[in-house]
Amino acid sequence: MARGSTGSADGVAEGSTGSADGVAEGSTGSADGVARGSTGSADGVAEGSTGSADGVAEGSTGYADGVAEGSTGSADGVAEGSTGSADGVARGSTGSADGVAEGSTGSADGVAEGSTGYADGVAEGSTGSADGVAEGSTGSADGVARGSTGSADGVAEGSTGSADGVAEGSTSSADGVAEGSTGSADGVAEGSTGYADGVAEGSTGSADGVAEGSTGSADGVARGSTGSADGVAEGSTGSADGVAEGSTGSADGVAEGSTGSADGVAEGSTGSADGVARGSTGSADGVAEGSTGSADGVAEGSTGSADGVAEGSTGSADGVAEGSTGSADGVARGSTGSADGVAEGSTGSADGVAEGSTGPDGGRGSTGSADGVARGSTGSADGVAEGSTGSADGVAEGSTGSADGVAEGSTGSADGVAEGSTGSADGVARGSTGSADGEAEGSSADGVARGSTGSADEVAEGSTGSADGVAEGSTGSADGVAEGSTGSADGVARGSTGSADGVAEGSTGSADGVAEGSTGSADGVAEGSTGSADGVAEGSTGSADGVARGSTGSADGVAEGSTGSADGVAEGSTGSADGVAE
Repeated sequence: MARGSTGSADGVAEGSTGSADGVAEGSTGSADGVARGSTGSADGVAEGSTGSADGVAEGSTGYADGVAEGSTGSADGVAEGSTGSADGVARGSTGSADGVAEGSTGSADGVAEGSTGYADGVAEGSTGSADGVAEGSTGSADGVARGSTGSADGVAEGSTGSADGVAEGSTSSADGVAEGSTGSADGVAEGSTGYADGVAEGSTGSADGVAEGSTGSADGVARGSTGSADGVAEGSTGSADGVAEGSTGSADGVAEGSTGSADGVAEGSTGSADGVARGSTGSADGVAEGSTGSADGVAEGSTGSADGVAEGSTGSADGVAEGSTGSADGVARGSTGSADGVAEGSTGSADGVAEGSTGPDGGRGSTGSADGVARGSTGSADGVAEGSTGSADGVAEGSTGSADGVAEGSTGSADGVAEGSTGSADGVARGSTGSADGEAEGSSADGVARGSTGSADEVAEGSTGSADGVAEGSTGSADGVAEGSTGSADGVARGSTGSADGVAEGSTGSADGVAEGSTGSADGVAEGSTGSADGVAEGSTGSADGVARGSTGSADGVAEGSTGSADGVAEGSTGSADGVAE
């Protein structure tokens, strides 16, 4: 069975979810009833990115009770990783020990709360809510869009957000505290969960003054997906030489990303050999890159910059936390940022109002707003907080929100169909915006779904869009092919880059008919973080049934998002077992 980030070779998608023995696997899965992490094990012990030597399955976090935990594990015989479950309950990034799906927050009422779920007719994302207000990536309880943009104090919250004018989420903070999806106000870096004990947390966190990534540690060592026991921060693989590793790691005191490097240079998804931090692509000019990269000494994200300010996934050069783009004025940015001390989403604003990417009728996305209404990717003109999607019924939407008791955004839908990151049941991919009329809408007024880029061919587009009548958001598709951040024009699932040769590609892509993710391959096999040897395109997980996988994948020819599904229904961050995106 293929171990690592790709999954399995038994027709069962593993990775974040799949399993071949009725046991939900984490990043990899298992074939012996033991949840595997990013690497797997050879001693009947589920291992995380690194493994274990105590007969304890360890995923992103791991435990010492013979129960696989972290991205997968569980203490109730239920695989938890990013999604999976053995009790009809969707699991989030953390999991639970009470048969309750837990995402970044979790729940104790038998209700899955990860990125979507809810138990009170309220869509809950990373945070959740109990006031009939969609929260998580967006939600809010004060008519202000939260999540990727919105806020009640002129500060973007959610992926970034903050309560002190400091961007938190993916980037960092101005108080020396790195914040994740939740953030903190106690000088503690928090990830998806976070704590309040001066401990930096990642997806899991810790309670021992140790910064954690997806796994954490108990020895004062920052952990990535796996962790370490030698005072070395590790990523998906880890290291034993005091070197922080990413997905691959290194042995030369160099922090690595998905690939790593051997020249003392921190890498992103690709890495570099010139002392330059890399993002998804990397660079060769001493410039930190995001998804695109640059050649002018400026870190770029989705847009990039030319003013010596790090943008996008890499950060900034002026002590300002950046989102996808960043800023040069000490203002937390979302996808673009702003220049007026106002946290922005995809675009920003000039009136102290968080904006998304577009927004109609007064709602500003790309333009901003002047009606004190937080805008997401779409915006609104009815005093309703909107995130990536928006709404017109007083219900906060963005990555999650909904107007019918159904989580939207990353998943949700208004017709029992998963939208957002995955797609739809009407041939229209729902991206960051989505719609309530069976048509994805972004920054358009002609019934054409627009993403960060938009389109001119009535094709729903996400970050990149398409010109072949194929909906492309973060995932969606109209040809039965899952699309990633870029999409495709040849019925091929794309990752961060995409391809033009019918080959699914991850963060890097390929030119030899081989799908490549963070690593790639040279054997006609699509590979994600690890790759495969069965001619099956793999992302973080992969599959062995000719089905493009994302973080999880599927075994029924259905494009999956972070979780996937087994009933021909595209799932978002959580997934479902009843044909309804959760």
